[in-house]
Amino acid sequence: MLIKYYGPTGEDFFRDAFFDSEDDEVDLDFLSVSPTRIVGRNEDSGYVTTLSGTGLSDPDEALTGTITGIETEDAAGRTLVAFSDFEVSFEDFAAFLIGDLEDNNPQAINLLFGNETELTFDASQSVEAMDDPLSGLPIPITHIGSDFADFLAGGSADDVLRGGTGNDDLYARDGADTIYGGAGDDEAGGGTGDDTIWMGAGDDTVYAGAGDDLIGGAAGDDEIWAGAGNDTVYAGGGAERIGAGTGTDEIWAGGGNDTVYGVAGDNDIGGGDGDDEIWAGTGADSVLGGDGDDLIMAGWGNDTAWGGNGADTLNGIDGDDRLGGGDGSDVLTGGFGNDTLLGGDGADTFVFGAGHGNDRIADFELGVDTIEIGLANTGFDDLGLTAQAGGTLVTTGAGTIELAGVLSTDLSADDFDFV
Repeated sequence: MLIKYYGPTGEDFFRDAFFDSEDDEVDLDFLSVSPTRIVGRNEDSGYVTTLSGTGLSDPDEALTGTITGIETEDAAGRTLVAFSDFEVSFEDFAAFLIGDLEDNNPQAINLLFGNETELTFDASQSVEAMDDPLSGLPIPITHIGSDFADFLAGGSADDVLRGGTGNDDLYARDGADTIYGGAGDDEAGGGTGDDTIWMGAGDDTVYAGAGDDLIGGAAGDDEIWAGAGNDTVYAGGGAERIGAGTGTDEIWAGGGNDTVYGVAGDNDIGGGDGDDEIWAGTGADSVLGGDGDDLIMAGWGNDTAWGGNGADTLNGIDGDDRLGGGDGSDVLTGGFGNDTLLGGDGADTFVFGAGHGNDRIADFELGVDTIEIGLANTGFDDLGLTAQAGGTLVTTGAGTIELAGVLSTDLSADDFDFV
């Protein structure tokens, strides 16, 4: 079924079209009757309703035939709402009208069109905003919002919500729903199912739900917060704030200066272009900074982090991490745990402090890179330099640093910075 809503129709357009406002009884004067078209006017509201169908009888004599379309105009002849692509018997339609109905359009529509398998509610030409117009229906619904600030929500089925150009609130509920934010500063929320959420050109906010959701940003400075499932997030071109949820998430930031927060899962995080700030969580995360001067805090798991192009700062914090700087003059801090560090191209600085563990620098370049030691009362003469197969083992008193491919006799105080 297709419902095209133009508005405004008041709280209940069926009541305004067919009922007397004082005695709550059907009040309709028939202007014309034929087997394919019946036109009636409500004298109270002035609304004119056209019923289209096949085999329609004169309502004053019988209630036979099938209705396939309903269109209601206001007293000025402006279309308010039109129903099409459905079938209901004239008798059932009349029984619905005569029944004792409260002012609740969603329930009325469910009673009248309960045999429908899917429904489209198109308010793209409405003169007013939508406020959850079809809440509670158990069939799949495609909601098409207006140019105003709409509130659209899914039901128990697999729904589609399209926000339009206003600042909309769009919420999935049960089911595997699809949300399109459109233009405007929208807020979208996932439900219990595996939802797909694509935002538009505004500064949007997204809260994923309990399912395994797919979320995409666009232009604008968005906030995207993953939920309890295993979510995938593709950010847009603005300065995004993105938070992983409790599941195992994939997060790919876009072209802006983004901030990404990991949480508990084993997440894959990509910074994209821009000067990004990435805080991985407690899981075993994989992080790629991308282009730009990025800050990567790898977190408390056994993480893998690569800075990419740019002058990046990487800190393993805790865990047995693998950190790579990539192109540019990078700063790499392994933190606690037994870490492997790879500076890449550029004049890189490798930082070691108290409790740094037994670490390895895979590509230390003499005369270019620097080892920074942050231990009290420690200088070059306090270090132990031991030649070993394939390199040198530096003992600091807080742990060891293996320098691959570096001879102990080639090291000097110039290769170190004590702070």
